[in-house]
Amino acid sequence: MGSDRSRVSYDAKQQYRSVVMQQGRVTVEADWNEAQDIVNEEIRKEALDIIGPAGTPDNGYQITPPRVTKAFDFSVNSGTMYVGGICASLDQPVTYSDQSDWLDRSDDPVWVDLPGGSTFPAHEFVYLYLREQEVSAVEDSSLKEVALGGPDTAARTRLIQHIVRLGTNVANCTPALATAVQQWEKRGLEFKSQTLRLMSQATLKVSFQNQSVTPNPCEPEVQGGYLGAENQLIRVQISGFNTVTNLYELVWGFDNASFIYRVDVDNSDPTTLRLQSQPVDASHQPQAKQAVVEVLRSAAQLSNKEYVASATGVVSTLTAYDPATQKITLDAQLDDKYGNKNATLQIFLRVWKEQLDFTPGTPVLLGTTGLQVTLQTTSSDGQFHIGDYWLIAVRPGTPQQVYPQRYREDFQPPDGPTAINLVKSIFFSVAYDD
Repeated sequence: MGSDRSRVSYDAKQQYRSVVMQQGRVTVEADWNEAQDIVNEEIRKEALDIIGPAGTPDNGYQITPPRVTKAFDFSVNSGTMYVGGICASLDQPVTYSDQSDWLDRSDDPVWVDLPGGSTFPAHEFVYLYLREQEVSAVEDSSLKEVALGGPDTAARTRLIQHIVRLGTNVANCTPALATAVQQWEKRGLEFKSQTLRLMSQATLKVSFQNQSVTPNPCEPEVQGGYLGAENQLIRVQISGFNTVTNLYELVWGFDNASFIYRVDVDNSDPTTLRLQSQPVDASHQPQAKQAVVEVLRSAAQLSNKEYVASATGVVSTLTAYDPATQKITLDAQLDDKYGNKNATLQIFLRVWKEQLDFTPGTPVLLGTTGLQVTLQTTSSDGQFHIGDYWLIAVRPGTPQQVYPQRYREDFQPPDGPTAINLVKSIFFSVAYDD
């Protein structure tokens, strides 16, 4: 989930080697985060140079027959795998059909159910799909500092791992990989064989409403800019495809859309949710008819039996909120699996400002902020990858600038869903006979 920060200052193109703290200066969280990003990127590049795109020192992630016999199931052994310079590990073997990092798999179009009959592809391409995701204290309560009365401090990042299977009619990896590349392309992703990255083909540029007008000699020149009164980090995220308008949709929100809540579903009324905790203050209290909410399932289980929220979920309009009971009413009822504890172990709620349709190449105005965003994609089918997000910092003291400034200069790739634009990674996989 997103973290509550002021801005993202790391830029690989600057080629900085370290962050140098100075005496008597104010230190902000962006400095510390950039230092971590610089170090992590250097480690990743060194591992990529030494190990190559993929490698394992202990035969980790080897595919074997399942520990519990089940038709067309398989296990993946414990161990270590370096993927594009990033170290992934499994502490114990994982069975395909029982992955603790893929609890929301029924919502994922790439998930393949085990068949009830005896028909299955003669060959399969099996690969590891990694996503780095931020984890907040709402998801993992152990991050709260009891000595301070329970507030959250720093967030964490974690690799979410999926073992994915793809049916194919070819018997070796090279043509099977080509089939996978075609599928990724249809999801708006481009495969980079040198680093094993799947990079989003979407880009975004920021402009201002009424950026400039033809001046009237009798009137002062009007300049567009950020109209807010507070320093903000605005998150813009591709949320889905509107089958009515045949357009993709985006959501946007302040504070990096970082404020999420654990919620319970009212089984007697699938349109009603109850917050398990109060909002941190009145300004972050859900405002009926002024916000949209995203209901999120559990994506992964942590070792302490708590849960990481899914990266994306179901977006709905908030029609009512009762502060006394902490109940939220949605404009549409949720699917049955949201109230089913066997299907969804924990429900989360994230609050956004708006959900908007967008046309590639056409600016979209973000509420009353004065900011406009324009999205485009190089995908041959015009596809956008659901979940891509951009982080845009704005300041009322410099209303005609955004941070990073490159968002104003040209179209930029997403900031996530993983750090430093590492959207997805895989390791070189195997095709095998059933």
